[in-house]
Amino acid sequence: MAGLRHGPRRYKLSRDSQERWHLQRTQVTQLVQHERIQTTYAQAKALKTLAIQTFKVGREAAKKRKSKLLKLSGILTTRFSQQKLINEIIPKYREVNENIVNVVETKRRLGDNARMAYIEFAKNDLAVYEAAQKKEQLEKGLIKSIKPFNEKILQQEREFFKMKLDNAQNLLETKKLESDPHINRFEQDS
Repeated sequence: MAGLRHGPRRYKLSRDSQERWHLQRTQVTQLVQHERIQTTYAQAKALKTLAIQTFKVGREAAKKRKSKLLKLSGILTTRFSQQKLINEIIPKYREVNENIVNVVETKRRLGDNARMAYIEFAKNDLAVYEAAQKKEQLEKGLIKSIKPFNEKILQQEREFFKMKLDNAQNLLETKKLESDPHINRFEQDS
């Protein structure tokens, strides 16, 4: 029975308890302000539990409970993030058992190959906003669309491979004519 672990899983993140608390407190404040942040996968998984707890405390604070409001101010570092959580984020979630926070794994970091992830609120409007921003920038010409460039490259590749295929076919036909004795006899007879 050696090796059994009891109690909830805690991510240490190579920090002592105070460092870990301040890191997660800052990250959850940034999560509330921006509704999505990118961090390492381990930190995102560790932050998920604190984000859900903060959301539940905020839900109670929205009901004008003073003790929960004080507890919320102990977690979130800015008044703006407290107000945004109570006024904007919490009203989006009507049901109690709804999914609140998502962790989405992304590409690995270049420097140390660490697993990276986004942690975000489930019902945010960031995807719609980012698509609208990209479309607006394309229309203004601030960023160039890569589609015409890709089509041009594909057309050049098609032409190149067609030319190579034609050359190979011609070479094969000439070799076939030279090596086939029946064809050479027929040509000699006529």
